[in-house]
Amino acid sequence: MSEATQEQSSQFAKTMPWLIGLFVFVLSLLAGARTVSDADHAEFATVAFYGGIAHPPGYPLYSLLLRAVAAFGTDVWLLSGLSAGFAGLAAFIYWKLLARLQLSLWATSLATLWTFTSVPVWRMATWAEPFALHLLTLGLILWATQWAVRCAEDPKPVLALGFVWGLAFCNHHTAVFLIPTVVWVVLASRFDVKYWLRRVPLFAGGFCLGLWPLFYFLLDHSASIWVWGDWNEAARWWTHLFRLEYGALQLVPGESEASIRGLVAFAKSLPEGWGFVALVVLLFGAVSSTFQSDQKTRRIWGRALGLSFLLYVGLFLGAMNVQIADPNFSVTQRFFAQAYWIAGFYLAFGLEELERQYRKRSPNPTVQALLPVVLILHVTQTFGRVDRSKETFVQSHAANILAVTQPGDVLVTHNDLETFSLLFMNQRLGKQVHVLPVGMLGMPWFRDRFIRDLKLPQNIQGPKSLFRQLNKNRRLIWVEPNRLVGEAPQPDVFYPLGPVFIVPAQGQETPSPTAIFNANKKLYDAVFELPRSEEAARHMSRVEQELFRKYAVSWRVLCDSLTQAKLGSMHEACIRAQEKRKKP
Repeated sequence: MSEATQEQSSQFAKTMPWLIGLFVFVLSLLAGARTVSDADHAEFATVAFYGGIAHPPGYPLYSLLLRAVAAFGTDVWLLSGLSAGFAGLAAFIYWKLLARLQLSLWATSLATLWTFTSVPVWRMATWAEPFALHLLTLGLILWATQWAVRCAEDPKPVLALGFVWGLAFCNHHTAVFLIPTVVWVVLASRFDVKYWLRRVPLFAGGFCLGLWPLFYFLLDHSASIWVWGDWNEAARWWTHLFRLEYGALQLVPGESEASIRGLVAFAKSLPEGWGFVALVVLLFGAVSSTFQSDQKTRRIWGRALGLSFLLYVGLFLGAMNVQIADPNFSVTQRFFAQAYWIAGFYLAFGLEELERQYRKRSPNPTVQALLPVVLILHVTQTFGRVDRSKETFVQSHAANILAVTQPGDVLVTHNDLETFSLLFMNQRLGKQVHVLPVGMLGMPWFRDRFIRDLKLPQNIQGPKSLFRQLNKNRRLIWVEPNRLVGEAPQPDVFYPLGPVFIVPAQGQETPSPTAIFNANKKLYDAVFELPRSEEAARHMSRVEQELFRKYAVSWRVLCDSLTQAKLGSMHEACIRAQEKRKKP
């Protein structure tokens, strides 16, 4: 190779990580959410624009960055753009990590692109959640580890390693699953325990410096519409940071029994998340780097990453307390990203080994030309699954519910999706209603704050007493009415409007069945945003389908209630109920 060719190749290698980072950023930006979406997206949007402290562990680093971005405007796409930016930087760091493992430019670039366009990783770059930032901090941890190994006598990389781990702790705790990788790599590079123990104070100092985002919890949140916990308690920081109220390794509070549904969902996600070709190459790379590699560095990293991967998948994903094994369920899917990010190293190892074995048999660059084509096809097929730019159903659902409210109403919710979308939209629309998530009533600090904010008597005991007291002069609006039956604080008098039960305040006259039906019909025809065609219904996501099913509930309950009350079947209402049942 001539000097000019070598110089061009070197320049191209310097430019490539920037191009890939920019490509990932632009692609994620195009697919980014424009309105609040499912999972905790609405909660983080609320914290971004209106302040407050999110659920444990509070994500102080991410919350500070959200607040900084929100200073430039109040559009949700800004928050999605922040995640897209994190994804672009994470892809840049990822490329650098692979390049330091002496992989070819082709394998490094292709593996980085494939990893960051895998479905779980890509979806984390398109909405306001802390997981794109989490992947960036994971990359910085391994980058500092490589630096510490290469410059063992220099104290700066150990200090940097502690600092980025402190930042990671201030964002998401599952970074702990990289500890086996870091320990394995540093000991394999220099098996001198005393030497590394002497550097523990440096690491600890850097870690403490990296905890600076925790000062976010000292900001004044008294005017915020959502703050988890009573921050007047001395133990609040400890309780919040280690999720003692929420379940340290528990995804769904209240589900105490361990389940393998998360692991099943992860296994189901692999063919669609990676694509079959990438999955085969990835498995090939895992075997070759762990057991057969003649490259010492690659073998060390292959085994170290394998340990972290198995611990993360087995201990965390394998014990997730979730109710379904759906790989597209947002609550579980967002935790797949770290596993995919680790597995992406094996994809790079597999690509490198595949190219090496192929070149022994043929000088033609067939594999180098074919696999990028496969990647392009994979991206075009998966873009529709990660694209959130047209998702409006969660925000529309919240707006539908708020359309039937009056100032002072109490919205009783059963899940995070509706709780936080209603909090966000209530604040944005200035509706001045109160949101009461039933699941939070078991938290003494939440119950006490709610009673204090609504100026209710302090001697209220239990949910039933609370709801009776609220209903003396306020309307109760029960969101998700299909869960009303069997709930302890069940109202005595109600009438349905849309996907809610509205319980009139005491002393208000309950409308006649005919008036109820006409009110429903008016709302369905003139206010609620519903899918208008079978074609639109077929392309709805799972969460969207669940939400719009709720719009059939009030009609079904109305029809059944009128029959039981011997007020007539109201044939038109029953027909409408049957039509709604048939919708997906």
